[in-house]
Amino acid sequence: MIATLLTRLLQKDVKFEWSDKCQKSFEQLKALLTEAPVLVQPDSDLPWISTDDENRLLTIFVFPRSKSVFFRS
Repeated sequence: MIATLLTRLLQKDVKFEWSDKCQKSFEQLKALLTEAPVLVQPDSDLPWISTDDENRLLTIFVFPRSKSVFFRS
């Protein structure tokens, strides 16, 4: 997994040491989350489903036919 090295840094009793491997993992994860096809405008004409977290800080809209997800916080 790409984020394994990064999430390990957040565990209790693990010394935070940012290595070249961590930097590479961070760059890969950043690219996957910010480059196409992740960032697409959902088609609002298609049916969608919405849900939110219990604190109502995040709303998620799922557009099943277009296989896209839109987050709003």
